[in-house]
Amino acid sequence: MKVVVVGGVAGGMSFAARARRLAEDAEIVVLERDPYVSYANCGLPYHLGGEIADRDALLLHTPQSLAASLALDVRTGHEVLAIDPAGRTVTVRERATGRDYHEAYDALVLSTGAAPVIPPIPGAGLPAVRVLRTVPDVDVLRELVDGGARRAVIADTKAGTKETIDYDLLHAVPPQSAPDWVKDSPLADPAVPAGYIKADKHTLVHPGWPNVFTLGDAANLPTSKTGAAARKQSPVLVANLIAAMGGRPAAARYNGYTSCPLVTSRHRMLLAEFDYDLKPTPSIPLINTMKPRYDMWLLKRYGLPALYWHLMLRGRA
Repeated sequence: MKVVVVGGVAGGMSFAARARRLAEDAEIVVLERDPYVSYANCGLPYHLGGEIADRDALLLHTPQSLAASLALDVRTGHEVLAIDPAGRTVTVRERATGRDYHEAYDALVLSTGAAPVIPPIPGAGLPAVRVLRTVPDVDVLRELVDGGARRAVIADTKAGTKETIDYDLLHAVPPQSAPDWVKDSPLADPAVPAGYIKADKHTLVHPGWPNVFTLGDAANLPTSKTGAAARKQSPVLVANLIAAMGGRPAAARYNGYTSCPLVTSRHRMLLAEFDYDLKPTPSIPLINTMKPRYDMWLLKRYGLPALYWHLMLRGRA
């Protein structure tokens, strides 16, 4: 079975690495548009903008370096333009050459992430207001901080949270949507204008195309879009892919787990973990992670990046 994974960052690479170990007979191709992998969106304002960690430690990794020890065909600089679920092909553009080609698949895993929608934002041209999207935006944020700014409002539209830290500038996060080629495909959920991919909320299988799976920000699921959610979705997808390879129905189930690490001050953080029913689902026993704590800040500063790079993206967490 040939499995094409669109998106080689958090969800896609985690899935591909895990599937490589557990579904040895599958041929796995990973298509990633960008040349490098970053440590999740939350790492940009808190770690770089807040000068908590350096740029190289969080951003300069390639999918090839992460998958070097795995038998994966990982292609960076390959951008999907369209999908034909009936014909089981994706149209891909190789950015370096401009060449378009069709990649056939038996199973398709979509981990495309969400694309920012940049509408006109009143005041966005002011020096102390910045829409934070990319690494260069982080550099501007740091320049503002170095220049004497003292308060910032950090808004995360994906997790539905907002907090104020002691800098004098505004960080605005634009609305998100699925990439245009997803919105224009038969896989998009017509019930949502953002065009996210329709999926059974427990099995993560597309209801109209049983050989199409999705995880991460691309999926239209009633939970917050976080890397923690993708981490819990990945083993469910691998189990259901293996079931499909054996002609069995999808039996593994995702309960909607997600996690929002909320930095409340320079050295304090709380960890909100919950499922589809908004029931708290703490993963750390004995302590109250819903209370701002220094040890939770240490978890965010040291533990979560290590978990991301060394375990999650290698399919081991």
